[in-house]
Amino acid sequence: MNDGLLHVSAPITTQQKSFVSVDIINYTQHMIDGLVLTMPNSLIFTEVQASSPLQIEKLPDSVGTNKQFRLKISEISPHSTTSIFLPFETNIIPIITANATDRKLSFESPYTVENPLWKLFKAPLLSALLISIVYFFFLLHNDNVEKKAELQKADLKTKAENLSNQLEKVMAEVKDIRKLELKQRIILLARLSDTSSELQFWRDTIRKLLYSNSFIGKEQAEQVISEITATLKTYAAQERIPDFDSTRLFAEIINKNDPEVSAKKENNK
Repeated sequence: MNDGLLHVSAPITTQQKSFVSVDIINYTQHMIDGLVLTMPNSLIFTEVQASSPLQIEKLPDSVGTNKQFRLKISEISPHSTTSIFLPFETNIIPIITANATDRKLSFESPYTVENPLWKLFKAPLLSALLISIVYFFFLLHNDNVEKKAELQKADLKTKAENLSNQLEKVMAEVKDIRKLELKQRIILLARLSDTSSELQFWRDTIRKLLYSNSFIGKEQAEQVISEITATLKTYAAQERIPDFDSTRLFAEIINKNDPEVSAKKENNK
């Protein structure tokens, strides 16, 4: 925000002179110093007047300023409007400029007249333009975020599908392992059934041979059987053996449906 306003009025010309009023409005609580006005060298410095006390001094000429007059104005009172009356010797319309921007002052003159409508709508238009730019970058950023989210979503979906496929493979392998384990257990039970039956057959055969011998009694025959069992350590064969018919049936079904077993049978033929 500017500290004040520098207003140069339109010149009033007569047959011999021109007069310009310069109004300085100070918005702040401190004095404004170092305001430099540049004007034609036809200024009558001795007739310059001000509406309130302030310091006015003529600056010395420098290179390229011999046709100009420069006034340095200081000690402009705070919260006040100070008017300076500038007379010129000729009736040529003088053009006055100043270092208003350096002093943080707005500058108005007959040659810098701004369209009232533009002045009225300039701030809202600038605000709307700024909001539009911010909104554009917001949409751009939001679009990038959405694209990034879509890429992450697609990546997560791909990873989930890969994990699902891997899980299905693992479950299939576990199923095959369980099937193989079951098949091996059934085959082992079937073999155990055959072995137990064979052991029982030879035990019964030996017992019958011993019973047929008139010199060996029943008790001595059982004792011989017990010694054979102790020597071979086949105590489990003396226990009641369950019926393994169903076990053999399951083993035959598995062997029939197993492609590897079927292939071996074809090769043996």
